[in-house]
Amino acid sequence: MMVRCDTRLDPLRGGTELHFAFYRDGRTVRGYNVSDTYRVQSAHLEDSGNYTCEVRTTSDTVRKMSDGLYIQIHEISAPEIKVTPSRVIEGGEMTVRCDTRLDPLRGGTELHFAFYRDGRSVQGYDVSDTYRVRSSQLEDSGNYTCEVKTTSDTVRKMSDGLYIQIYVTRDEPSLSFSVTQAHSSLPSNAAAKAAYSIGSMSTVTPSVAPPLCTKESPELFNHSVGYMLLEDAQQFEGYNDGSQVEEGS
Repeated sequence: MMVRCDTRLDPLRGGTELHFAFYRDGRTVRGYNVSDTYRVQSAHLEDSGNYTCEVRTTSDTVRKMSDGLYIQIHEISAPEIKVTPSRVIEGGEMTVRCDTRLDPLRGGTELHFAFYRDGRSVQGYDVSDTYRVRSSQLEDSGNYTCEVKTTSDTVRKMSDGLYIQIYVTRDEPSLSFSVTQAHSSLPSNAAAKAAYSIGSMSTVTPSVAPPLCTKESPELFNHSVGYMLLEDAQQFEGYNDGSQVEEGS
């Protein structure tokens, strides 16, 4: 970055020597010097600010301060690493790209790119922002990062990591089987009869006969006896043969 303090000196004072000083946000960034230019070899974001310059005569009898000029340093954005295709199959081609957005005001800035897997370089600095693997293998899996820098090497930016997995495809196993029908050792007629017999037997529902009572119930017997005695007694009490017995006889 180059900042110049431009002043027009009256032709009648063409031989007057002037000294220049530069300030950023009111603080001196370069003291008085015969050069009217302030240079920053590698501008960074913190170099942004409101710049002014002051000019004076060598005798310090005249001083003039410029108006302020705000200078914004446009930072190179951190790159983003991308992979194509999103799912990489073993043996397939893989393309890793280091995507960075450069400010339009710095469109002419040349950038160089480098790629790393698990912290180890897989492609050194080059103007290409792409790293290609023609035939991906399982060992190509890993955490990928990329770094971008200016040709002057004054600015470097590293991307975040992106883990890329190489997938191995295998044919799914299939299971086949056959069933062999078992043959009966019985002759066909005997087997048919046996099947019929088994079928007939299966239709019979067995039943259990209730047990026979071989002893009379005591309650029933006693009740019957009691009933008969009561009836006999009633008949006996009602029997009248015509004879009467007097009291005291």
